[in-house]
Amino acid sequence: MKKIIYLMFLVSIAFSKTGNDFLNEYPFDKKTVEMNDAEMGLAAIYLGITSGVIAGNVLTIEPMRKKWVSLYFEVDENKLNNVLDRFSFTDKIPDGLDNQQLIRMVKKYCDENPEETHNEFVFLLHLVIHRNFLMNDKSK
Repeated sequence: MKKIIYLMFLVSIAFSKTGNDFLNEYPFDKKTVEMNDAEMGLAAIYLGITSGVIAGNVLTIEPMRKKWVSLYFEVDENKLNNVLDRFSFTDKIPDGLDNQQLIRMVKKYCDENPEETHNEFVFLLHLVIHRNFLMNDKSK
């Protein structure tokens, strides 16, 4: 069984996941203890993608903010920080909001906007984060 899950994981990361894939594959109606191995594997894929998007935001925005970009390009520091502030979302996601909650937010968005589910899951996740946390950010 472990070999099947491992193979499924390798195949799944080789192809983009869409909102339709997410709606069909994620075991929304089950708690972790109720999932079989295959369902746990699928849940882990989407939770891993969600973790990766958040970690990727930190790993790309913060080094730029620390002037690594200015080592290679001439940039106006104020303009750079304004752009980075627009795209940095990790500090705008409320403390205590976990990946499961973000998954549920993407599910809600997909349910309310079925015409958008052909888009990649990562795009939908960014869209949900942007609409829920960046557009409502009053500090800008």
